[in-house]
Amino acid sequence: MADTGVRTTESNVEASQDADLLVLAVKPQVTKGVCQELAGAWAQRSTTPLVISIAAGITLASMREWLKLADGRVPHIIRVMPNTPALVGEGASGLYADDSVTSSEKELTEALLSSVSRTAEWVDREELIDVVTGCLVNYLISTPRPWA
Repeated sequence: MADTGVRTTESNVEASQDADLLVLAVKPQVTKGVCQELAGAWAQRSTTPLVISIAAGITLASMREWLKLADGRVPHIIRVMPNTPALVGEGASGLYADDSVTSSEKELTEALLSSVSRTAEWVDREELIDVVTGCLVNYLISTPRPWA
C-alpha cells in the first residue's frame, strides 16, 4: 500500500489523526478498546470524523458511548452490515444511522459502499440491519446479471 502512495501506520491514533471519514472494520471483541483509544486521541480535534462501523453486532448505542469525547462530543456514526459477496463486489449492505447523521454523510457512505456492493439499503430501525442484508442477498441471487 505504501508503494502506491497510501500512508500506512500500525497506530490507530496516527491513522485517524487527520481523517474526515474513518471506516472502523475490526473484530467485535476489540471494538470497545479501539473506540476508546480513538476518542481519547480526538479530544484535541475541533471536529470529529464520520465513523462508518463494520463491527458485527456492535450497536450504535455502544459505539456512541465508547467514542464519546471527554467534552461530551460524539462523532456521527453509521452502522454498516455487508454480506460476504462484498468481497467480490457482488454484495448487499444494510445501513443504519440516527438523526445526527446528515444527508451528505449518508450520500458519502453510499458512494463508498458502491465500490463493494451492488446495493445498499437504509433501515429505519437498527434491529433490521441484519434482516435487510439477508433479504437483499435473496434479491441479488434471483436478479439476472447483464454479463451472465
